[in-house]
Amino acid sequence: MQVGEEWEDKDDGVQTMGLSPDGKTVTTGSQGGAVKMWNIDTGKVMKTLIGHTKSVCWSPDGGRVVNGSHNERVLGMYST
Repeated sequence: MQVGEEWEDKDDGVQTMGLSPDGKTVTTGSQGGAVKMWNIDTGKVMKTLIGHTKSVCWSPDGGRVVNGSHNERVLGMYST
């Protein structure tokens, strides 16, 4: 992928996103509840997780992704 190229999630609209600490993976959260991990170089989804997402956040070491819900609760913590 080149800077300025658009990515598209055809399954559902992206509501939130985060960049991994190493800059190699983008994590998106959708209204439909999918948390997707995208390879920054290819623009392809590497992993899809399920959970309602209002926000996603990476741990400082890049080893985990946490997603939060609309009711302010943490719904999931995933190893990357």
